[in-house]
Amino acid sequence: MRSARLLFVFLALALAPSAANARPNVDRRGGHMALSLGASACLPGKARCARDDAGDLAPGRTRLGFAFGAELGFRWKYFLLGGAYDFGMFRPDYDIVDAPGYRTAYQQGVYALLRPMLPVWRFDLGVDLAPGFSRQTFRRRDASKEFSQGFSMRLGPIVHLFVARRVFLGARLSFLVNAHGRTCRDEDDRRVCEKTTAQDVAGVHQVFFGLVVGGTFL
Repeated sequence: MRSARLLFVFLALALAPSAANARPNVDRRGGHMALSLGASACLPGKARCARDDAGDLAPGRTRLGFAFGAELGFRWKYFLLGGAYDFGMFRPDYDIVDAPGYRTAYQQGVYALLRPMLPVWRFDLGVDLAPGFSRQTFRRRDASKEFSQGFSMRLGPIVHLFVARRVFLGARLSFLVNAHGRTCRDEDDRRVCEKTTAQDVAGVHQVFFGLVVGGTFL
């Protein structure tokens, strides 16, 4: 029995280098499509994500929400070029004095996806460098809303594992950095836009983290 165990260990050690160097049966090149599901959180920007000061008229915070995204593009071995759409919910929880609270809040963004990739066996290690446009909307219970919009940059790492020749699973962590200079309010058929301040709820950044499923085609 001891001899059999020693033989098994010897064979495992002998075959390990060849298994590690074997080319995986994956096809990275071609069309690329992927879906992401996860959560989104608020990051302080021109506006804050939390107001806890005693002097605030609306103390509270913008909490974690649901998020999803989609990608479509073309993949070379070391680079991906395409487009992406991200939708992330916020959950604003503020105690507003003499005014209706917030009902829903979300951010939508479209991005030109530029992603350098490093293939390691069945893994892909990548970094998103994606300029685009995003819009944040915070709706109150009386149907009025606050929003900000403008240039946005999607940055962050991704990790994919090919579980079949053209199918991968993975994870992503994206920082959606917004350059929204103004916050607008729609009330009674009137729109007022002003420079964003720390007292506004819109005009923040967003972080997206979740799971990815996708594949290559063509």
